[in-house]
Amino acid sequence: MPLGRTTTWNVEEAASVLLGIEKTSRLLIDQLDNRLAVRKRGRRVAPDTKGVSVVCIMTCAYFCEVALKALQASLAGGTCSAGHKLAKLYDETRAAFGCADDLERAILNEVQAHAARVPSHWRPPDIRAALEYGDSNFELWRYGFMEGREHEMKSVPRQLHTVAAGVFAVVLRRHPSLWQ
Repeated sequence: MPLGRTTTWNVEEAASVLLGIEKTSRLLIDQLDNRLAVRKRGRRVAPDTKGVSVVCIMTCAYFCEVALKALQASLAGGTCSAGHKLAKLYDETRAAFGCADDLERAILNEVQAHAARVPSHWRPPDIRAALEYGDSNFELWRYGFMEGREHEMKSVPRQLHTVAAGVFAVVLRRHPSLWQ
């Protein structure tokens, strides 16, 4: 599958940004967990919790997008897809990676290598399904919190964070110079 509309990316700069996004998204997930833990059953979500929820979900989706584009750019000499749909980016990245199953295996291997830092409920059972489910998170959540979708706050950000961290680890493993 050839890349559709493309843009150029600096992989080194993307890696630097990804380090910050990884830490920020992890902090946001912790804040989200703390706020949801103290929420009273049956009560509406407090405004500060809504703010943390929206930013957390959007940041985790953004983390996935940047990680996938960084990997694409590292495979294609600095060129990556210009789109924002996570599942489509993943499919295009799989095609650029060579054997499609190799990318999924590489991501899962990275997630497993860091299993001590990744709680089991954060690991998606299926990478593409997690990306497809989180495909439009940025678009759907950027204008505010949506009552009745609290269930998404439990799984979506954590699974997207885990996939993004796995993809980022693949980028770093393929390009050790980015560690420096």
